[in-house]
Amino acid sequence: MPTLISGSTGVNKIQDGTIVAADMSGTLADQNTPAFMAIPAVGGDYIASSTWAKVDWTTEVYDTDNKFASSRFTPTVAGKYHFTCQIMWEQIDDRTNNHIALYKNGSEYHRVMFYSVNPSGGGGGPLSSASLDVTAISDTDDYFEIYVYQSSGGRHVRGTTHSTGSYFSAFKLAGV
Repeated sequence: MPTLISGSTGVNKIQDGTIVAADMSGTLADQNTPAFMAIPAVGGDYIASSTWAKVDWTTEVYDTDNKFASSRFTPTVAGKYHFTCQIMWEQIDDRTNNHIALYKNGSEYHRVMFYSVNPSGGGGGPLSSASLDVTAISDTDDYFEIYVYQSSGGRHVRGTTHSTGSYFSAFKLAGV
């Protein structure tokens, strides 16, 4: 049975012929930062029909290292990052194509497409949402943004006072 190593300083212990070393100083060398989460304004962000548009993320829920500004995440720390974005559209018409794209340095990096289906048919349907989840490698000068496309007439990306509507977030993957 393994022996628990604990304490506030480095510990070396020989156990079953193996040297086990632990540093219990309390400092993690690699953490999941920088990280951020942002949401659009409560009134939403108007997106014209059949047009790609950058989403305006007006409110930061958190930003651990001040790396998110002007709807753009610039980590400045090389590594792998996990990105998540949810877009909640107001009243998307039936049978229309909608897209969310993560842009890296001004070019499309990853895109998801969803096809809206309004159970009652026709236009002006209920809220619909889609999400994007992707891991990307960043160097020290890369930046990331979210663009959306919808072909349902002019619609709003729904904003709320919390993160249950549309949101954009990312964090550095520690240890990889």
